[in-house]
Amino acid sequence: MKRIFTVVLSAAMLLMATDAFAQLSAGAGYLYSTLTSTYKGNAEDNEVSNGLYMGAGFDIPIVGDDLKLTPGLYLSVLSAKANATFAGIANVQSIFTEVAINLPVYLSYGIEMGHADLFVYGGPTFQYGISSKYKVDSTIAVPLLGIIASDGVIDNYKEADYSPFNIYLGGGLGADLNETLRVTLGFDYGMLNLYKGDQENTKYNRYNFKLGFGYLF
Repeated sequence: MKRIFTVVLSAAMLLMATDAFAQLSAGAGYLYSTLTSTYKGNAEDNEVSNGLYMGAGFDIPIVGDDLKLTPGLYLSVLSAKANATFAGIANVQSIFTEVAINLPVYLSYGIEMGHADLFVYGGPTFQYGISSKYKVDSTIAVPLLGIIASDGVIDNYKEADYSPFNIYLGGGLGADLNETLRVTLGFDYGMLNLYKGDQENTKYNRYNFKLGFGYLF
């Protein structure tokens, strides 16, 4: 998997360095992410998180100005908060945070309409997770003793058989307005099973909806 990242990144850097007509775009956006899970063949509740992504990419013309290759490098941050109460005496609060590096390599095809260039895009995104953790705080009411509290951190990569590597396949729609502002709407589905443990018929898959805004240089 690391070799795949290295090859794709090297190819992207080479293309950017050799094409004098590449256009830089920098931007950020909103992520709506869902983790689906199946444990021993039984579907479990989805985990939904929200987040942001930011970074930059290069548009490299392949055929005129219509067909382009766009490699990029982005940082994404996801977060979610959950509470659970048991028998009215115990309460557990968890805060999920995940940070990852993303390398999209998209092909896009566009048409010019007045002051806007409309385009569709698609391709893979290679992801490597830097950190994925749950911060857990729990309290329990014990008769005569009062409230007992405890807290801790669960590292998903080290303790939960959760893989930091993923490959998304997706695409979307976009518009470049006045050759300055870029707006995109897209969807990515994680192709890899993120579960790396020994339980049979167990799968974790993540998919993302995203809305982005960028500036064209």
